[in-house]
Order: sequence, then structure tokens, then C-alpha cells
Amino acid sequence: MLRSKGFLWIASRPSIIAGWSQSGSTATLEPVGRWAAASPREDWPEDPAELAEIQARWQEPWGDRQQELVFIGIDLEVDAIVEALDSCLLSEEELALGLEGWRAMADPFTPWTPESDEVGDEAGPSAPGPQASFTAVP
Repeated sequence: MLRSKGFLWIASRPSIIAGWSQSGSTATLEPVGRWAAASPREDWPEDPAELAEIQARWQEPWGDRQQELVFIGIDLEVDAIVEALDSCLLSEEELALGLEGWRAMADPFTPWTPESDEVGDEAGPSAPGPQASFTAVP
């Protein structure tokens, strides 16, 4: 794995767009914005192109929330990557808990803002830079 990057939806932080970036043995996970689905309509962008992008990704009942990850490398073990990612998904029982139940789940990450512990206001576009960084050990 040479590089991976993308956006995540973390169940315990359902309002935040989490940005993932990994290069070599260093990786970061940080807040990069707020899902439109978790924002009041008046806070959505006014630009027609940005609105069209939100609408193109929109799927009920979750809105624009999604996982979008890219992996770049040589001789990647695709099945192992897919298996590892699939193991991170909510089970049917966990999925049934809904947004409020997910916010109560164990969350291994440090808060991104002091308001992170408040229901429905985990972080916004002005959230601080990287708060979680990782170094892989071979």
C-alpha cells in the first residue's frame, strides 16, 4: 500500500465528514466538514454545481453520507482490504439503533472539538486540523 485517501462516515459521529489520508507508514483521520444531511437546508451551498453534487450522492434515508476510499499500491491484496473494510461496517442490529444509538457507541477517537460530546454537533467545517494520527509498524 503506497497511499490511501478518502472520506468516511463514522457511526458515532454521524454529522461529520471524516477525511482519511495515508502515505507510507503515516496516516491521519480528521474532520473535513459536515454532511449536508446533518445540516440545516439554509446552510447548504448556493452554488448550483455544489448542490447538484449533493443531490447526485443523495440516497434515503442517509442523505449524502457515504464511504469513498481509494487505495494505491502494487500487488494489493484486494480481498483482504475488502474484508477488513467490511468488518468495520455496522451489523444489522447496530444499524437498527439509528443515529441516537450510534452516537452512544464506543468511540476510540479523541474529540475533534469541545462540542464533540454534544448530540448532533460533533464538528463543523471550522473544526481544527488533524487530531488523530497513526504510524504503521511493519
